[in-house]
Amino acid sequence: MKIEVSATLGKGPSKKTAFDSALAEVDMHNYNLVEFSSVIPPNAEVEVVESVEKSFVTGSAVSVVLSVDYSTPKDDRSAYAELCWNQSRSGSGYFIESTDGESVSEEELDHIESNREQSFTSRPESVASVSGNTDEYNCSIVLGVYGRIDTEYNESPY
Repeated sequence: MKIEVSATLGKGPSKKTAFDSALAEVDMHNYNLVEFSSVIPPNAEVEVVESVEKSFVTGSAVSVVLSVDYSTPKDDRSAYAELCWNQSRSGSGYFIESTDGESVSEEELDHIESNREQSFTSRPESVASVSGNTDEYNCSIVLGVYGRIDTEYNESPY
């Protein structure tokens, strides 16, 4: 399984339009995103891409891990979203979502990894992040796209 990770920044006159603009930037705005927790299955390949290369039927349910943050025109900070991840030799692992410039502490990493059956030989080194601030609403998104979830609707010809 290939999980595509993409970072994007959208802007608009409201939070909702900024979110939609950010998704449109990476070609994910025509799907129903189903948010997963942060587990990476065995034999997975995580690849950072500029724009999501997977393509689905409009309206498809698509599984993702999301890191999302917003800023408003009145904020004196940027919207910031980040995903980092670590994988064991089998390819299984985890994502960590961060927003607003938060860093994951060593204690948090120790706790997360102690809850896993697999062993990790290093700390997360792979990171995708995006930030921005304009005179409009801003939405920073980093998403890991797993794939389509099979539903009755996905089989529809519409």
